Amino acid sequence: MKKIYFFLTIVMLSLSSCSTMTKDAYLEQYKSFIDEISSSSQNFKENDWKNADERFKKFDTEWYNDFKDEMSISEKGKTAFYNLQYVYYRNKENAKSIFDKYLNEDYEKLKKKIKYYQDNQMNDDLKKLEEFTKDAGDSAFSMFNKALKELK
Repeated sequence: MKKIYFFLTIVMLSLSSCSTMTKDAYLEQYKSFIDEISSSSQNFKENDWKNADERFKKFDTEWYNDFKDEMSISEKGKTAFYNLQYVYYRNKENAKSIFDKYLNEDYEKLKKKIKYYQDNQMNDDLKKLEEFTKDAGDSAFSMFNKALKELK
């Protein structure tokens, strides 16, 4: 059923793209496309991804270039976020192993730095680092946990 819905969405978007599209319609259709990818991507086969990739390319380049001069910074930010979402869902199967690899590497580097600070009695610097990572890390940690939960 989701494949049929996705196919119909693609057809509708294709038909509407034949007529004159406005910037607002482009942004709305791009959001709808990303919403559909997020809800259906787990069921996609290679052919589904091929079709989605073609559609994404139009949103990301052709139509974006048509409207980028009319867009506010906020709207350009939305399209950048949509791009990131697409790339995430497109590569979701590999994302967990990538996260694990880089997190483990970063974790080991962090442990070495903390050990260095401890060994060299740099407790004031270590406290500042701890405060900084807590402030910066709360939102990053929250987003990371959300991504991991989606991967499970």
